[in-house]
Amino acid sequence: MSISIRDVLKLPCMRGAKVIGGQAGLDNIVSAVSVLEYTEPTALQDELLRSTEYTGSELIITAFASVKDSVEDQCNVIRRMSATGGVGIMLYYVGMFLKHINKRLLETADELGFVLICMPENRYELRYSEAITEIQYAIFQDQNRSTNFVPEVLDKLSSLLPQQRSMDSLLRIISDRLQVTVIIIDRAWRLLNYASWPAMLERDILTLLDVVLNTDDKSDTIVGRGGEKQYFRKGRIKDNSALYQNLIVMGTEEQISEEIIRQIEEAVSLFLKMWNERKDNLGVLDFIRAVIRDEPVKMRQLARNLNMDEIQIRNMILLKPLTVEIADYQKIMKILRESLSRYCQTLVMDIYDDFVVVFLDDGVSSQWVPTLLDIKEQIRQKKIACHVLYSCDLESTSEVRSAYISMAEMLDVAVRLYPKAEILSAYEIRFAGQCREIIDQGEAAVMDQMRILRVLKCGDPDLERDLGETLTTFYFDAHMNVGETSKQMFLHPNTIKYRLKKISEKLGCRVTDMPEMMDLYRAVALKRLLEE
Repeated sequence: MSISIRDVLKLPCMRGAKVIGGQAGLDNIVSAVSVLEYTEPTALQDELLRSTEYTGSELIITAFASVKDSVEDQCNVIRRMSATGGVGIMLYYVGMFLKHINKRLLETADELGFVLICMPENRYELRYSEAITEIQYAIFQDQNRSTNFVPEVLDKLSSLLPQQRSMDSLLRIISDRLQVTVIIIDRAWRLLNYASWPAMLERDILTLLDVVLNTDDKSDTIVGRGGEKQYFRKGRIKDNSALYQNLIVMGTEEQISEEIIRQIEEAVSLFLKMWNERKDNLGVLDFIRAVIRDEPVKMRQLARNLNMDEIQIRNMILLKPLTVEIADYQKIMKILRESLSRYCQTLVMDIYDDFVVVFLDDGVSSQWVPTLLDIKEQIRQKKIACHVLYSCDLESTSEVRSAYISMAEMLDVAVRLYPKAEILSAYEIRFAGQCREIIDQGEAAVMDQMRILRVLKCGDPDLERDLGETLTTFYFDAHMNVGETSKQMFLHPNTIKYRLKKISEKLGCRVTDMPEMMDLYRAVALKRLLEE
C-alpha cells in the first residue's frame, strides 16, 4: 500500500482542487511534498538539477510567482521536475499571481504524464502548510502500516525513464523511504554506490565508511565528525556479481532491524536481475555519473575497479537520438563500439540524461570529422536521427564535466544556429552559448553587438534581405564555401560572389578577414537566433 496522487486528491486540504493536466500520472506514488518557487532558469540551476539523478517522487507546491509571465519557463519547470523524478505540481493562487493557465502548460503535463493540479482559483486564504501537513501525515501513516517496502521501491523505480533506473536511484528511493544511509561496496571493500540521509552527510560518506570498516565486529555504533552517534548494520547482496556484494546501512535510530537489511538486500538483488542488463558494462554508468557530478573520490575508485586510468580520458562524444527508444540507444552504442574500439585503448560509454556519453583517449585525434561523419551515416542507415557533438583535447575530468554541461545545456541553441551541421564541435556549442548570454542580457546588449549589420543597408529592402540570407548561409550552413553556399541557395556562384563583394566593400575588408569577421559573424548569429 502506498499513497498515490489519486489518494492525495481525496484529502480535506484538496477540496475544490482540479486535475487539469497529466491525468496519466494519477496513480504515481507520492513520497514527499515540497515547496518550490522556481526563479527564472539559470545555468547554475540547470547544473544543480543535472547533477541530481533522482530526487524522489515529490509532489511540488508552487504559485509560479517568479515565472508568471513566461510560459516557456513554466513548461521548463515541469520538464525539469519530471526529469528528476517529480510526479506533479499543485498550482496555488491562480488568478492572482498567474492570471490564467496557458494551453502549452497542459500539453507539456499531458506529454510527460506529470500531474498538474489547480487549487481553487482566486483564493488568497489558501495556505501551503495545510496541504504539506495533511499529505505528509498520510504518507507517514501509510509507511507505518507497510511492513514490506520492496514492492513500493521497485514500483517507483519502474516508473522512471529507462536511463534513470540506476543503482543510485534505487538507493535514493530506499534512503528516503527509511531515512537511512545505504552504502554498497565490493568484495575488496571499495565504495561503489551510496545514498546518504540526510543529503548533507554525503560529504562525510568516505570518512564514515572508513570508521565502520575499522570498527570491531561486535560493535554497531560509530561517532560522526560532528559528534553525532550513528548506528549501522552490515548485509550481503545475494548476487553473483563481483561488484555488488556488501551492504552497509547507517542511521540515527538505535534499531536497524535484520528485517530492514533483508528487504534492502532483496530490493538490490531484484534490481540487478530485472534491470541491470549490461552486466559486462557494470560500473561504467556509475563512473560517467561520478565524472559529471564532480565526485572525484568515487570516480577514481570506480576507475580502478574498471582497470582504467581516468587521466587517459581526453575527449568526449555525445549523441542524442531524437527519440528515446531504448532500442535506438543500443544500436547507436553498438555502432560506436565497433567504430571506435579500433582506435582507442580507453573507451567508456553508456546512457546518461538522454545522451549516449562516450569518454575516450586520443586515439581518434587525427580522424575526428571523418570518423564521426562515418558513424552518423551508419546510424542514419538504421533509420535513427540523432545529434552528434564532440569535444577534444580536454586536460582533466573537470574539463570533461564542464564540456558536458555546456554541450547538454546549449545543444538546442546550437542546433538552431547550425541547423544543417552533421556534427557539432565544442567550439560551436560554446559560441552558441555566448550568443545566448548576449540575448539574455537584454535588447541594449543585442543592439550593441548587431550594430555592424548596418553594412547590409543599401536602400533596397529586397537586396538587403538577399545579402543577409547569403551571409547567414555562407557563415553557418556552408562553412564559408562559395560553391556550397550557391548550391544551398540554388543560385549561381557568381551571384554569391557579387553579394559577398558588395558586403565587403561596405565593411572595408573581406567578410573572411579577422577581426572584423568575428564581429560580423556574431551579429549574423544573433540575427538568426532572434528571427527564429
